Amino acid sequence: MVSTFLVELCETSQYETMQLLAQDSPGINVQGSHFVVTNNSLKDVGGGGTPGFVVELTDSHITDNTFSYTGRGPVDAQIVVQPASQRNLFKNNRGFTMTGNVR
Repeated sequence: MVSTFLVELCETSQYETMQLLAQDSPGINVQGSHFVVTNNSLKDVGGGGTPGFVVELTDSHITDNTFSYTGRGPVDAQIVVQPASQRNLFKNNRGFTMTGNVR
């Protein structure tokens, strides 16, 4: 399993930038507000009832994330948006399907 986690506060905005490289793991499960979750590469994540990407965010941007699958084992390429999530921007998340509180 490879996991690298970076959170930095951008001085020019109230948004925090989150970047994660996930491989053979549960993927991303993020909660909070004013986050930018961008440019993440998720490979062979989720599966067995565990989503690859879970979002419970408000006023956040989830953009340019990529899911890939090597053909090894079960995976789940869903971005599951929890009911409490509001006013988020989802854009260019390649390989994922969206489910949940998506408008």
